[in-house]
Amino acid sequence: MNKKNTVNLVEEFRKQFINEDLPTSLYHYTSIECFKSIIYSREIWATAANDLFSDPTEITIAKTIALEALEERKKDFNGKEDLYGYCKTTLENADAFKEDQFVFSFTEKGDLLSQWRAYCPEEGVSIGFSVPKICVNNQYLYIKDGSCHNSYYVHENYIYKCIYKPQEQRQKMKELFDFLIKRNEDLRILKSFFWNMIRTFSYSFKHKSFKEEKEWRLCCFTSSDYGQIKYRVKDSMSIPYLPFLAVDDKDCSIIRSIKIGPSCDKENLKISISSYLKDSGYHPGKDIGVSVTETPYAKSIN
Repeated sequence: MNKKNTVNLVEEFRKQFINEDLPTSLYHYTSIECFKSIIYSREIWATAANDLFSDPTEITIAKTIALEALEERKKDFNGKEDLYGYCKTTLENADAFKEDQFVFSFTEKGDLLSQWRAYCPEEGVSIGFSVPKICVNNQYLYIKDGSCHNSYYVHENYIYKCIYKPQEQRQKMKELFDFLIKRNEDLRILKSFFWNMIRTFSYSFKHKSFKEEKEWRLCCFTSSDYGQIKYRVKDSMSIPYLPFLAVDDKDCSIIRSIKIGPSCDKENLKISISSYLKDSGYHPGKDIGVSVTETPYAKSIN
């Protein structure tokens, strides 16, 4: 299979139908401990999907919509029956996607009460990332023995905006099948294209009740055969993850801001975090802006 041709097909589809208005910054809420780990290691970790999602409808939304759309267009696959059969089988086995899917989540909102409550129940921060640097960062590759290896699949360098509106989800799936049916590329290339795009939609489509999160995702599809998967321990469980560099090709951080979350002593926490950044080789206020939330939320005392 010609990987370059598959890449080109994905690029063409995105240009036609996925016109995302990229924000300047995206944010990730996390604990003080995890924040320090990111700064120290200069990595962010994409977590295995099996261990990440709390929404039980993940994957099933896209699967249901895609199967309905596929049946509606069945007659249009005349002469491409093998492709139709492949699409149907792929969708029917969509639950297996989690096995090789790794995700790092962002949000458009850098100071949102529901996010503080969900991801920083104690003390935490909202880390602001430069979206242009994420999108063009050629070092978003696997890290092995201190060096980078380009062993991702065809759309590894993309981040995806989550879609919450059912009508928009159906429209995107319709556009995918319209595009697929009209193409005359080799069957193997079309199969690979569909495989990658349906997995992308599976992790882009979310239930409408989550729309406040305004989530974007950095997604990676991989295989254990590459030997790049690492593990961390949480609550006595071993959690698989993939590390991504949090610096660009000039060793400059892709982090642009740190927002201190609700805390009993936010100002002293700001001083502590600024000091940690400085000790780690950054220049708080210049390289990375440090500020404090105005949210008055405080953890209740029972």
